[in-house]
Amino acid sequence: MKTTLMFLKGAVRTGILLFFLLSQAYSQTNEIPLLSGIESSDLIYIENDTVTLTDSIVITDADDLSLASAAVKIDSNYQCGADVLSFMDTEHIFGAWDTATRVLSLTGNATVEEYINALRNVTYRNTGDSVSVLLRKVVFTVSDGKDYSNEISRKIAVTGVNDPPVI
Repeated sequence: MKTTLMFLKGAVRTGILLFFLLSQAYSQTNEIPLLSGIESSDLIYIENDTVTLTDSIVITDADDLSLASAAVKIDSNYQCGADVLSFMDTEHIFGAWDTATRVLSLTGNATVEEYINALRNVTYRNTGDSVSVLLRKVVFTVSDGKDYSNEISRKIAVTGVNDPPVI
């Protein structure tokens, strides 16, 4: 009887310890990814060019080695049908530009470093002949599949070119 009682006490202790460890594993909160390091100066864009939005954006995520998605949005002064964000697909990240929402979506399970490189390769171009010179604001976000990061932005200063007349 004494042996059975000691066995039960040990099993209860083990069960309580196991419950505590499992509850700790499931109760940990997700650390959101953080964006930083984007240039503070306006990006200079001259009509008919294609420019990379940033060379310095940084992503950190304290508890994830990979990310699930990113979004780049022309947030202000969007010229519908003329302003375009582009990205060349990689092995793990695929881009899609949506003119209605003004969002370039990047998706695919890839490392943080791959997403940094992807965001550093997003380009802007205005394809119109009558370019609006209003300052654009482009907003960046990423997601680890659980939470979205903070938003950071950069402005684009657009300069029009006096195109020669077409005869």
